[in-house]
Amino acid sequence: MDDFHDLVSRGKFDYDGETEETTAAESLYGYEGFDARECVKTFNTMVNKGERATLCMYDVAVIAVVYLTRGTNLRSMRGTVSRADRFMLFKLITTYGLRSGKQPVDVLSLARVSLTFATVTVTVAMYFKDHLPVPNSEMSRVVRDYPAAMMTTAFAGLIPQGMAYTEIIRDAHYLYLGELFNRIDARLRLAPNWYVFESFAAHASALQESYPLDQTQRVALMEEWGILVGGVCSEAVIKAAMLFREDYVRPVHV
Repeated sequence: MDDFHDLVSRGKFDYDGETEETTAAESLYGYEGFDARECVKTFNTMVNKGERATLCMYDVAVIAVVYLTRGTNLRSMRGTVSRADRFMLFKLITTYGLRSGKQPVDVLSLARVSLTFATVTVTVAMYFKDHLPVPNSEMSRVVRDYPAAMMTTAFAGLIPQGMAYTEIIRDAHYLYLGELFNRIDARLRLAPNWYVFESFAAHASALQESYPLDQTQRVALMEEWGILVGGVCSEAVIKAAMLFREDYVRPVHV
């Protein structure tokens, strides 16, 4: 992972807006029509076609690094990376047919690969937690010991469903998303928090409900990452959820 120091340190985070009206949330959630199962099929086809089976999960990790620290705009980042990183990006783009902007369901993008392989993306986010657009050090000033695992859009797909703590984990994650989209989408910076929330809520909810992962595996991941401790949410998660509900829920009179 240390090989990516230059990549994560150079240039700014940018998302691939199809039009001026495109939101950061649309881009980071792979646009309408994203389907993890379809992405797995396409990804496997590309792996077999390119004969990179032994490198495919390494490639996923690299794609996640780029997605998390540089965004989704392939065009803008090409001019702000080193020669070696530019070659690496070119290899990934050509091998997997990566594209920016809104694409058919069978076309891959940085966002779609990263969301599909959510556990890899979360692991990468934890490693590069202080190189994210909103670093973990900053989130931990908002809520002490805020879990780095929650600091990626991909996390929503791993939240256990139908449990007493489901909404607590979800809302704790949403606190980070609120900070993230307020930071990267210039049009949201002066907007009220409830408006920021509504910009990403439908995308995050759709991913949470549709991601194809067994419930037992979801719970095990929450325990591994310290989000669940002894079957209940950690203190940091509970505090984060409470803060989100205080700051981001639309007022009744609005």
